[in-house]
Amino acid sequence: MRDSKHRKGGIDRLGQNTFDAVITDVMMPEMDGMTLTREISKNYPDLPVTVMTGFSDQYSARKAIADGAREFIKKPFSMVDFSLRLNKMMRGHEILCEINAKKKEIEEISNPMIFQLPIESRERVKNLRKEIRDLKKKLKGE
Repeated sequence: MRDSKHRKGGIDRLGQNTFDAVITDVMMPEMDGMTLTREISKNYPDLPVTVMTGFSDQYSARKAIADGAREFIKKPFSMVDFSLRLNKMMRGHEILCEINAKKKEIEEISNPMIFQLPIESRERVKNLRKEIRDLKKKLKGE
């Protein structure tokens, strides 16, 4: 666990280290948490982000999710609620990683064989790949 009170320090750390998740507040010096979330989502799309705020009128969960957050929590919150949300987010991230690994495995196995298959089988593989992409989007909330 590391903290960074400034945008540059936080973004630089993401490039230099491996993190399981990012937890950010909306109100920070230099950059607000929503902008940070968008930047993380753009540069590290698989990194889960939780956004927290005490300003529920100005910032909505819908906007945070649209900006790339996987969770949004309003302050004050209990540690139980925070733990539940963090665990839910991390479980979703684990599932997403499993989906990506299976997708890669399917591609490695199937690519050499696809051209030898009848057209119906190629279509089935194509449809399975689309289903995996759709599940991934659904998991991300797109």
